[in-house]
Amino acid sequence: MTAERSSEILIDALNVAWWCGAPPSLRFSVALLVALLRRGDRAQLYFDASAPHQLSHERDVYEDLLAMTGHVVQAPSRTPADRLLLRHARDRSALIVSRDRFRDHRIRYRRIIDDPARVLSGHVEADTLCVPGLDLVAPLPASARDAVDAVRGR
Repeated sequence: MTAERSSEILIDALNVAWWCGAPPSLRFSVALLVALLRRGDRAQLYFDASAPHQLSHERDVYEDLLAMTGHVVQAPSRTPADRLLLRHARDRSALIVSRDRFRDHRIRYRRIIDDPARVLSGHVEADTLCVPGLDLVAPLPASARDAVDAVRGR
């Protein structure tokens, strides 16, 4: 069973960046963004303020990505991206792609968190990104840089 199509899909970008373990890579988050945009969905990446530190090996790519207004939201310092992501999902009736269980936010956002049609998980298999709840299967670009370049060129 797949989720109903929403007007918008919000991506827990650091969570997705860790889908293949350490080190995290923008390759996965940005490939998901590109695949969603190419099929006509509205999508945004949500990053914690700690993203530059966690993605230090891809800092130049991350800085280029931040310059793409409209596609990227970085939470302000001392504001968890999860709270911002969940609030925007509630306000916009949007879906979320993440493996996070959002335990710290369960009381306030229970209706979203407990709805398997609103918070969708995925995985990477054989250089392919899969989000079954969105009927999404997309090839991964060779690098994070290639993924960001693909956002520009869609």
